[in-house]
Amino acid sequence: MIPNFDSAPELPQLALGGVQFGLPYGVANRLGQPHPTVVREILRAAFDGGVKTIDTAAAYGNSEAVIGYALRELGLKDEFLVVTKIQPLTEEERQDERLAREAIRSSLTRSLDVLGVDSLPVVLFHRDADSVMLPVLREFRQKGLVQRVGVSCANATPEVPEWILQTPMDAVQIPGSLVDQRYLRSGVAANVRCKGGLVFVRSVYLQGLMLLAPDRLPAHLDQFAPVVHYLTSVADAYHTTVAELALRFLLRESDISHVVIGMESVEQVKSNLRIVEQGPLDDELCELIQSGMPEFPRESLVPAIWETLRGRSK
Repeated sequence: MIPNFDSAPELPQLALGGVQFGLPYGVANRLGQPHPTVVREILRAAFDGGVKTIDTAAAYGNSEAVIGYALRELGLKDEFLVVTKIQPLTEEERQDERLAREAIRSSLTRSLDVLGVDSLPVVLFHRDADSVMLPVLREFRQKGLVQRVGVSCANATPEVPEWILQTPMDAVQIPGSLVDQRYLRSGVAANVRCKGGLVFVRSVYLQGLMLLAPDRLPAHLDQFAPVVHYLTSVADAYHTTVAELALRFLLRESDISHVVIGMESVEQVKSNLRIVEQGPLDDELCELIQSGMPEFPRESLVPAIWETLRGRSK
């Protein structure tokens, strides 16, 4: 028995990102991978605050298993919408439907097992390229193993791929932030939501990069320094924080169903809940922020190339 999440929320809701439960993730991560006991406390605090959605993936280390165990311990297994992702397919599997079907089946079976459910609310492909096998994933939806299927856009290139605007999906996950509005303005979210689908937005803080003090930016990401300086100055002028500006900006986006944020402690959960309670930013402040946003290389928005930039900075 799992909860019924057939309808998308009218306003963006907060979702708990689970990658850090299975991996030490994020540029700004200072706490490492939380202990399972801490994960349980985080889930309890999130649930008590009204958060009912968790994002995870087969490729996030043991995140699914940690989440599944915590939910069973808390007695909340049937209370959360769990979004997970298929283990990335190999090139050989993408070229052979039979191999792809077996790989997808194996990934789904493991996710069902470690999460302790009979059917998965939302399952996405983890990479754009794997979307060629969406018809195969839909077969498992017809069998009842999953309720909604779609793709998590891997943000592998600075341009929004054209196919995503033309592919019917029950759900999609896209990057989006004050700094990176490519997918938000592409029409992807509107296309999915108008058909009753779910739209999950991640990278709200660019893996925590936007929350670092300008002098704490890694050397290979110093091209973001003007942006961080600017957002910090606006936040100071309005007696708020960059985190609040970034999250409340996305609460304005009516085509988003969920804003996914990784949280490594109960205090971070409570902090994000306090921000959400304040509602969306007003038009005047949004216009001020965007009118003065410094320019920076578009390619820098792709975390997949950040390690390459590290090599150049040496």
